[in-house]
Amino acid sequence: MSLQHGVYSQEEPTALIGVVEAPTALPIVVGTAPVHTVPGADPSINKLEKLTSWQDVLDKFGYVHDFSRYTLMEFLYAWFRVYGFTPVLVVNEFDPSAVTGTPTDPVVVLANGVGVLEIAGALVQEVNADSEGVTTYVEGTDYTLSYNESGHAVITRISDGAIPSDTSTVYVSHLVISSDKAGVNASAIVTGLGLIDQAYSQHGEVPSLILCPGYSQNATVMAAMVGKTEYGGGWFAHALADVDSSASGADALAEVQTWKSTHGYTDTNLDVCWPMVKIGDDKFHMSTILACALAKSDHENGDMPHVSGSNFPLPISGAVVEAGTSVWLNDAQANDSLNAFGITTVLNDGPRGWITWGNRTAAYPGTTDPKDMWRNFRRMTVWLSNRLRLSVKQKVDNPGSYREIESIVNSVNIDLNGIAARGALVGSPKVEFRREDNPTTNMVNGNYNFVVNWLAPTPMESIIFHLQVDVTQFDTLFTEAG
Repeated sequence: MSLQHGVYSQEEPTALIGVVEAPTALPIVVGTAPVHTVPGADPSINKLEKLTSWQDVLDKFGYVHDFSRYTLMEFLYAWFRVYGFTPVLVVNEFDPSAVTGTPTDPVVVLANGVGVLEIAGALVQEVNADSEGVTTYVEGTDYTLSYNESGHAVITRISDGAIPSDTSTVYVSHLVISSDKAGVNASAIVTGLGLIDQAYSQHGEVPSLILCPGYSQNATVMAAMVGKTEYGGGWFAHALADVDSSASGADALAEVQTWKSTHGYTDTNLDVCWPMVKIGDDKFHMSTILACALAKSDHENGDMPHVSGSNFPLPISGAVVEAGTSVWLNDAQANDSLNAFGITTVLNDGPRGWITWGNRTAAYPGTTDPKDMWRNFRRMTVWLSNRLRLSVKQKVDNPGSYREIESIVNSVNIDLNGIAARGALVGSPKVEFRREDNPTTNMVNGNYNFVVNWLAPTPMESIIFHLQVDVTQFDTLFTEAG
């Protein structure tokens, strides 16, 4: 070691924290999936799964194009196939072993060794050689079982098995899965919502949108969704729900506002949508399409949720209630009957096509506090809170020294200024460590409080042009006297 004698200097790394991007529109979706169609695997039931591709969907959940039975198929089809997004966190609550009833044995004739049981929702129990089930064929030895996208069971003869020929008759004993969300009740969905607490520890993800399409019009499920908008010990999310547009709910415009208030859909961390929408012949809950639209809007605006997502183009072909009746709203109806009561909807905007319409959370008009009534404010609150936690978590348990505090303040201020420079925040946001917020008793107990001052831009919800007649323009008709 050389002897140092004199005055020296050296460069030290800048005391900043690397910012970790918090996902702006990562959804967690709870519902039902046709897990019985996945061959050779234990079905994924009440497990938090991360899906990153359509192949993941097929491998873990299977796919049947039946949104009324399998509610997750609706969302996953829109997310991956219509919008092309990734990833998504998903929980399935359909358990094939819980399906009950008396098995029936319809006849299936194999053609070229293949036979299809053309019954939607069929859950095969056995394949037999006779209607009494005296001789039972063995799956994997005598035949293979699969399901097509219609949910129909496909029986394929194995050539060296016991099924006599490619034109044999077999008797397929099966149960029928309920057409109403596969028979899964609201309490199971509430159970599944609890798995959001594992999102960061299990998958390293911080979901920011919570959805249960097909179930969110149930007030118990909605309350559980709202209850999980703070989860996992300090992460935050925003819930998207639907008004019931069935005949027993609100299938007419005049009924929607009353339904919303009567059922208590009024939380600040909630968006409420009406009616449903169509893509071709398929119906989607609007919460599904709104989640996709918000993700697309965020992506097109610097991966930040400061844009409300209203007046945003949608790849849909119509608006409908649950029964399939078309809904055509004009601006005044959408504004006065829906937006004015904190309900987001869709409009057909002529040459532009269909668009989202509505900026307000479900708390409006019960609150006029900007942080609670604007969707983009709520989502910016979620995003900033999660972003700050991800960025500063590495500092937890470090010594509360001046240098550490200064490092946090400087790093966060640089990040906030960068966000403001991109137009997602207004003015000069800043973080402060103030004496009045940090009494000695707090610091003795290891509690350090930082105040973040920020403002998101409010949506220009109303743009007004004031037209004034200027009679002095008559003067231009006369040649100036010479």
